[in-house]
Amino acid sequence: PGSHYGPMLKYSFNWSGKNYYGSVLKKLSKKANVGDTICVVFAATDPSINKPFSSFDNGEIKCNCK
Repeated sequence: PGSHYGPMLKYSFNWSGKNYYGSVLKKLSKKANVGDTICVVFAATDPSINKPFSSFDNGEIKCNCK
């Protein structure tokens, strides 16, 4: 009952030669390791508005992340 979250995970990405940062509470059901690669969805006009692709429901965002 209730949601169980693990640690706050921080990430960074580079877009157009500039670094941007974000963070997410990671669900305990998924294993994460330092150095893992994630797909980040962001606003092209303001990349500081971003979150991991896995934060969206299936079908909510069309993405070709690999």
